[in-house]
Amino acid sequence: MNTFTSIIILHRQAIHVTTVFPLLPVCSPYYYGRACNSPCGQCRGDDVCNNVTGTCPNGCKGHWTGPNCNGKQNITVNDCFITP
Repeated sequence: MNTFTSIIILHRQAIHVTTVFPLLPVCSPYYYGRACNSPCGQCRGDDVCNNVTGTCPNGCKGHWTGPNCNGKQNITVNDCFITP
């Protein structure tokens, strides 16, 4: 639920209503979200994710996927091979 606060400003001959949007907190490194309680995913280079969206700035570590790099890709035997 979004919470908005309205401020009424009285001037000599006019009333202005201004809607103030709540500020999101700045999260500790490696956490994101409204309450800063969602851990970042597996960001490439151990980068810190975006503190609002959780997206990784430079993509995901190998074998991780998804917008927040928290989905593990399946690795099969065919993915591993030895070159002579």
